[in-house]
Order: sequence, then structure tokens, then C-alpha cells
Amino acid sequence: MKCPHCPARIDHAMKRDLNTAGQWYHETETGDVATLDSGRVRRADLLSYWLDGAAASFSSWAELVTQYRNALRQFELTGDEEALKTTFNTGQAQPYQPRGMTSELELTLQGLKDKAEGNSTAKGTAPAWTRYITVSVDVQGTRFAVGVTAWGEDGRHQPIDRFDIVSPPPDAPGAQDRALNPFSIAEDWAVLEPLGLRTWPVEGGEWELRPVALCVDQQGGGATTDNAYAFYRARRRAGDGRRWFLSRGRGGLNHTDRIWLKAPESASGRRRVAKDIKTLNMATDRLKDAVTTSLRLIEEGQNHCGVPEWMSEGELIEFTAERRGAKGWEKRPGMVRNESLDHLVMARALHIQIGGEKIVWERPHDWARLEEDNTFAVHIGPAPAPQIESETTPTPAPVHSTARRTARGNDWIKPRENWL
Repeated sequence: MKCPHCPARIDHAMKRDLNTAGQWYHETETGDVATLDSGRVRRADLLSYWLDGAAASFSSWAELVTQYRNALRQFELTGDEEALKTTFNTGQAQPYQPRGMTSELELTLQGLKDKAEGNSTAKGTAPAWTRYITVSVDVQGTRFAVGVTAWGEDGRHQPIDRFDIVSPPPDAPGAQDRALNPFSIAEDWAVLEPLGLRTWPVEGGEWELRPVALCVDQQGGGATTDNAYAFYRARRRAGDGRRWFLSRGRGGLNHTDRIWLKAPESASGRRRVAKDIKTLNMATDRLKDAVTTSLRLIEEGQNHCGVPEWMSEGELIEFTAERRGAKGWEKRPGMVRNESLDHLVMARALHIQIGGEKIVWERPHDWARLEEDNTFAVHIGPAPAPQIESETTPTPAPVHSTARRTARGNDWIKPRENWL
């Protein structure tokens, strides 16, 4: 450890001598502090003393450094600050201030505009580095707000599309004479079904991608939750339940996990508990810490979030609609819409759920490769030239190829056990 007063270096072996030479201080009647033997200490019924982590006997300085570096690495990999907070509060006995609370690290409209400059990928097109796509759906009174996110290696991601669905399906009750009403009319949720089949082109002209996972917010006014349950059950009966998730935000900073799948334990009003549906619960405050950290990153790298030029000023403002406080994230005064932020929170939750953080990019899953074996990839480029086999080249048995594709085609659900 470097001495704060001179260039001298202090070895950990000297800690006991330093502690022995130290003094305990206490508050005085006038509000300042004095040593315990000064005779000036204020009398009190309760006494509480603070010992810096470097002076405590429980951990060596090497352990404190190791804990910090591991926590910093975890933050760089996931954007989650929980491990950093723990090593500051518990190991170092120091207060921790979340990075989003400091004014110099707050998201600003101008900062987002500057970051978007030069990112000319067209709206509705995924960058060339894309490996898979997720879709986030926020439920509003008269519309579904849809956000599409492209994901690449090492958590790199970027919004690639944004649109509202405002018209009910033609066969919904009274569809010709009204606006979309997802809060009240269950049949209106059918307009989301085509999202699972829709494809987005990848720059380069060779591939289009269907979403590997889709997330819909199940919270809202009226019968939103019941309608969401009915929609999910219909997707499950259609054989597509593994890709669709219903999400629920959980505020607060004391959640152990960032996400967890769990059936509801209670229901409000006359609604029955949906024991057959596991909701994707999201620790929104922790996820928003990670999302805003990614948005602040300028240099491309781990978890970098790109901002495309096509995003309007209103959509960029939605990223700044909330402010980080000591108790979590809360809306700024005067801010109404925050869909851009919510879309990335849901996208990050899906990224974690499907195992995106754990991909070994030397051996990625089929759903994270632009290859024929990827059931979510559609090849739109020219057909590959047929291979001419020589008489000496043995032809592989078709059954081997089929078996390999079948096994690898289901590989995208293997990273997590009991994930549904």
C-alpha cells in the first residue's frame, strides 16, 4: 500500500503494527471528533465504530484486491454492479455510489446524439456483426410498442427497429370501428403473432434473421395480465412457447438474481393464479444499471450498445427518462415515455435468459451463427456452388447429417436447465 503522505510503500505484514499505533476517535459535544482518551467525548447510549477494510483482520490486502478485480471483471462482462457494491461495502468497508448516480456519468440527449453520429445502419436492418435478434414488446393503452435488438459477440448489441402496432386484427370484435385495446380485448393480442415469423436482414445481403426470443410485458391496466396469459397459452399450443416470454418488472435493489422464471404465487381480483405459466421476472433497477452503462460506453467492446442514427430525438430522450437514485431508478419530472429504455431492459433479460452471456464464441450455439443449421437464419444470398465429388471421395451417410442437425438444432435451449 502506498503511504498517502510520502512515496513509501507499506507491506501487508506491517498491518498489525499500524493498527496498534492507531487511535479510536469519537464525536465530541461540539460535533467534531477527538481520541477516546482526550476526555472530550460525547456521552451516548449507543456506540458505533467504523473500521476501514484495509485495517480489518478478516481479509488480507491481496484478497481485497482480488475481490475488487473479480467484481470489476464481472461488471465489465455483464454491466451488473452488485458484486462491485459488495466488495466496496463488505470487503473494503467503504460506501458505494452507483455509477449512474454521478452527474458526469448520467445519460444525456447530446451524448446519445454524439454516439449515434456515423452509425448509419438503416432502420430495420441488423449490422453485419449480428448473430441473433430479440424482440421486446411494451403494452400501452392503445398500442403495442415494439423494439428489436441485434446481438453480437461479447454482448455487443444495438436497437435495429422500433414501431408501434395500433390496429386490431381484422377478425377481432368491432375491429373496423375502434383502435387497438390490449388492456381490455384479448383478441387484439393476436397482432403480435406475426412477430415470431418476421425476419430482419443483416447487412451484407446474405442473411435474414428471425427472433430467437420475444418478450411481452404482462403488466398494464384492466385485464392486461389475463390477456397476456391467454396469448401465451395460444403460443404454447402452437408449439412456439419456448421463444415467447411474459415479463414482469420487480423494483428494488435487494434482489439476489437479475432475472428468474417463476409462476405467480398470488393473483389480484377474481383472477386465478396461473400456475402453468412461468413469468420472466426482471430486477429492473439492476438491469437498468447495466443498460445505461452499455449506452455510455464509447469504445466498442464488452456489452457495448450502439445507438443508430435513425433513432428520432424523442426515442433518444426516452433513454434519459429516468434517473438513478439511492433507492433505485425513478421517472424524471415531466417525462412520460420511456419505451426505449424498457425495450433494452427486456432485451437484456432475454439475453441473460437464453444464455447469451455464457456463449463461448469459439464454439457458439447454432442460434448464434449465420449458418444453414441455424433455424432462425434465412439465407437470401446466391445458392452455394454444388460440390463435385471425385470417385475416391466417399459420400457420407445421410443419417449422420440428419442426426447432427437434429441435435444441434435444439442446442439453443441447452445452456440452462429447467429453463421453462
